[in-house]
Amino acid sequence: MKQVQRYKCDYCRKTTAREKTMENHEKTCVHNPNCLNCFMCANAYEGDYEQDEYSTINNVPICAYYEEIIQSNNAPKCSEFARSNEMYWMRDDESKFPCMEDD
Repeated sequence: MKQVQRYKCDYCRKTTAREKTMENHEKTCVHNPNCLNCFMCANAYEGDYEQDEYSTINNVPICAYYEEIIQSNNAPKCSEFARSNEMYWMRDDESKFPCMEDD
């Protein structure tokens, strides 16, 4: 038997074998109060996405600003990112989104 070293996230229960992997995870961990993660953005919500006139994908994370399904984390590059204290599936009222407010 060998003893192994693991790295544990300071914000959740995830562990990794490599330190660099954990550093990258912690930057976007949804439990990190300083993270930049699309799933924690105030402009994200759970809804139904119409791909075309014949097919709809139900209950998926959607960005209210880009009106697209959230498939990857683009928050570090997004000018409309606004951190929320609740996950995207807790929001469905588009009128509450910061990107919809008038200047």
